[in-house]
Amino acid sequence: MCALRPRLYHLREKDARHEVDIVGEVGAGVVGVEIKATAAPAIPDAAHLRFLRDRLGDRFLGGAVLHTGPRAFVLSERIFALPICVLWG
Repeated sequence: MCALRPRLYHLREKDARHEVDIVGEVGAGVVGVEIKATAAPAIPDAAHLRFLRDRLGDRFLGGAVLHTGPRAFVLSERIFALPICVLWG
C-alpha cells in the first residue's frame, strides 16, 4: 500500500487564463483531467493540460480529456482523449 494518498484539486489561475478540471497528485507526480461535452475532442481541448505539462515538466505523468465519443486517441505528448465510459467500464 502506498504511504502517500492521492490528492485531488481543481486548478484555476487568478486571471482564469488556465483551468484544469481535476489535478491529481500521485506520489511525486501529477495527472490532469479535463471533461468535455463533445464526442470529438480536438487539440485545443487539451490546451490547459498542455500548459500544466509544460509547467511541471517531468512531474507531469499524463493527462486525459474525457469525452462522450467512442474511441481513445492521442491529443498531444502524454495527453490522451478518452471516452468517459472508461471510468465505469
